[in-house]
Amino acid sequence: MSKQTLYIANQDFFEQVEQQLATASELLIPIKGTSMHPFLQPQRDKVLLTPAKHVPLHKGMILLCRLPNRAYVLHRLIGMDDSGALLLQGDAALGQVEKVQQQQVIAYVKAVQRGSRWIDVSSLSCRIYACIWPKQVLLRKFLLKLWRKWQSFHYICKQ
Repeated sequence: MSKQTLYIANQDFFEQVEQQLATASELLIPIKGTSMHPFLQPQRDKVLLTPAKHVPLHKGMILLCRLPNRAYVLHRLIGMDDSGALLLQGDAALGQVEKVQQQQVIAYVKAVQRGSRWIDVSSLSCRIYACIWPKQVLLRKFLLKLWRKWQSFHYICKQ
């Protein structure tokens, strides 16, 4: 039996995710996009989402949020501003920060599935990464540039 892939628009996909999370305790979804490189990568990782209702949020958590323009992001919580808005940033982003309100948070990432392996994002190594990575802007810039070069080299070598 051949495996078929169904492609749907991001907006439609995340609306379905949001509906499923309204009744489910967890939901596993694939990663799309590169904003969370190097921690999360498309075609490699899936994230286990848990509804964020009644869960205390803290720096370092990866949150699924609905932005005011109805777009969705899966980014890391890096802090709060004076008004209480949550500040989110992708691990691969060097400057862009999204502001969301608590009620725009749909879910948080509980674990990452990488192949047959599960990574608990509350593990010590993940917490250290989440604490250090966002603060190291110059190091991130250098490492992300190196990462992208490696990815393009790796892609060329595969052909």
